[in-house]
Amino acid sequence: MVILKKIKASSLNEVIIATVIIVLVFAIAVAILNNILINIAHKREGIIDKEMNELIYSYSNGELKLPYHEESEDLSIQCIKLKSNEIPAIRLRILNKKNKKVVERKILVDE
Repeated sequence: MVILKKIKASSLNEVIIATVIIVLVFAIAVAILNNILINIAHKREGIIDKEMNELIYSYSNGELKLPYHEESEDLSIQCIKLKSNEIPAIRLRILNKKNKKVVERKILVDE
């Protein structure tokens, strides 16, 4: 008769705990990756916000002559004067050529 050696195996509790730990590590890794990708997207939008703030500053200091149009590799910038309902305003429009996102702002001006 052959004597079989007893093989030490993990209990069900140990397997469940190990699985939970692996799932938690995976969930944390996915959350970190998602945060990194969102930050990259916001950084790209930060370029548009920076350009928009520069245009507003230039206009408020009299350095920007309207109508204004500028093309670069990534951005298309347009500034025009609006007069609707006798309220003078300017429209600033920036188009990101890579992702086709358009950001527009209307600013009321005193003239």
